[in-house]
Amino acid sequence: MSSASLQLGGDNWAAKDGNLLGYQRSASSSVHIPHEFTFTRGSNLAATRVAANGLIEKGRENLLLQSNQFDTTPWASSVTLTEGQSGYDGSNDAWLLTKTSSGAQSVYNYINETGIMTMSVYAKAGSTNWMRLTQGGKTAYFDLSGSGAVGASSNGIDQTITSVGNGWFRCTLTANKTTAGQTPIYPYTAEGDASGSTDSIYIQDSQLEQGLVATDYIETGATTVQAGLLEDEPRIDYTGGTGSLLLEPSRTNSYIYHSEYITSSLANISREISNVDSPIKDTPFLKITKTGTGISRFPFTSFSTNGDFDTCSVFAKAGSSNILLFADSYNGLSTVNAKFNLTNGDWDETPSGSALHDYGFEDFGNGMYRVWVCGQTYNTDTPEITARWRTPAVYCDIDQLPLGEYIYITGMQTEKNATYPTSYIPNHSGGSVTRELDHCFTSSNSVLEEISATYFLELTPIQITSNNLLEVRANGSTNNRILLQTNSGGALRVLVRAQGSSVLDQNISGAVSSNTKVKIALKYTDRTNISVFVDGVKEIDSDLVIDFSPELNGLDLEGSATNNNDSLKQHKFIFFPTALSDAECITRTTL
Repeated sequence: MSSASLQLGGDNWAAKDGNLLGYQRSASSSVHIPHEFTFTRGSNLAATRVAANGLIEKGRENLLLQSNQFDTTPWASSVTLTEGQSGYDGSNDAWLLTKTSSGAQSVYNYINETGIMTMSVYAKAGSTNWMRLTQGGKTAYFDLSGSGAVGASSNGIDQTITSVGNGWFRCTLTANKTTAGQTPIYPYTAEGDASGSTDSIYIQDSQLEQGLVATDYIETGATTVQAGLLEDEPRIDYTGGTGSLLLEPSRTNSYIYHSEYITSSLANISREISNVDSPIKDTPFLKITKTGTGISRFPFTSFSTNGDFDTCSVFAKAGSSNILLFADSYNGLSTVNAKFNLTNGDWDETPSGSALHDYGFEDFGNGMYRVWVCGQTYNTDTPEITARWRTPAVYCDIDQLPLGEYIYITGMQTEKNATYPTSYIPNHSGGSVTRELDHCFTSSNSVLEEISATYFLELTPIQITSNNLLEVRANGSTNNRILLQTNSGGALRVLVRAQGSSVLDQNISGAVSSNTKVKIALKYTDRTNISVFVDGVKEIDSDLVIDFSPELNGLDLEGSATNNNDSLKQHKFIFFPTALSDAECITRTTL
């Protein structure tokens, strides 16, 4: 199941399950007729977007089947289960778990998925105050009496207990689940003590999800259920405050096996989940503290083919220190050095080095930044020996932090064979995660007819090639169409054909250039005037009669996505079924 939406004008939206939905405004009435834009991306939750609240939104999934039906397969039990109990939410959907003999007894589910996982369940004391959760080979104990507390012998990455009222708590255990296994829930006599033979607790609404925290509960039945940004869902992205359709090529977050936590052994560094929220929704920053005087760095390691470009990015915020240092050297050869100041929001040491290709940062407000560096791989051995390759700019180095100082990081990402960073790809898998390309197109019988309309595009070309950006036709015919395209010389071409004849064919020289963002608006008014705006300047204002009804049935938004050749960094689109004023077009296209 997926939802889809496209901005039509102002804050008006259309939505439909499964496809992107546009509307046709009839020339003779104000009736709106639905027309679909087919959209695909892929069958996982690897895509993100900036939501209207400014936070990066991810997809979520409850991996526990029958999440509140504990007497149903795949749950198994060595305890007595009594349903219909008074729950934390005022329902009668809670369960009483009662042991039948001494020893550790539980109700448990079996999960094949692996990665950084957070297990959660709502719980209340019964005849005993203690509950134990286990997943990923780690255990947490919870005292369900009084204000609630986590047991001292709990050993997960993190464990929390939060009161939700009336003696109920939501208890969570976060761990690195490296193999398939059980997720049992136990009544316990005391912390580490399962000697009681009739101990009982109440439970309700269990969940297991990827990530460091428990998000809002998602009810499941015979299948898992997703929420948030779903697979194959169009990404209406609010970067800059205005909603637009975000399209990107396929990318892989590789070699960062857990993008929000570091599982590998680190010398002279401690890490812990902080209580500081990051720009990524439901994702706290990881607190990185200098604990020793030797080399101390958290890895962005990758190995690529000689000459490839890899781009490393990380979200960061100043703690007691404000130093974020990207550095790499091998056998005494310094290849990339870059120091970013998380307080000033700029480079203290401008990126440099023999392998440096590009760099940049994005300000997410409240002292939070996404910082990135791109380097070119090189052969570390002689030309005849090609067994080992090394990517530069693959470490975030905190060697320069004073002992005991700390910074905050999250959202680590390495994109192989990439010269720039794309939107964040969550990775909790212990391997690589790929976001498939976004693809948006109209079918031959799907039209969007308007007497007046405005189209906004925002893109950043990587290489200047011939690309169709927008095509508006009548009845699918190229004899009656409006075409907006780039050419290899960096010009923006505007072509209008009516009844097979060219009535406008004009180039805007120098409109596009490599690695430079450009904002474009094309509008037509009552089919008698066409105007084109580029980066806040009205470049074309042509009075002509378009003696056909323009129909948006050639929307070429896939651009780089279709060929997957990275010719465009990002491609954003907004459509308005009216001719906006020149002033608004200028404002919206001003960089």
